[in-house]
Amino acid sequence: MSETRMPDIMKTEPALRRAAMRALWLGKRLGTPVVVFRDGKIVDAAKTDPEPTEEQMRFVPQRKS
Repeated sequence: MSETRMPDIMKTEPALRRAAMRALWLGKRLGTPVVVFRDGKIVDAAKTDPEPTEEQMRFVPQRKS
């Protein structure tokens, strides 16, 4: 793989984590399921996980309406 692409690959995991955090936040706010595969089971993270804190959401870009 070209070394010029490495910075893009290194940014992938943080971007996926931010997207997951936003999905959880939206699911909790709107009352919609956020389905994940955890410990070999399918669970609704919107029901089982705590809502992301303001500190955690600070790093998630907010979309403008």
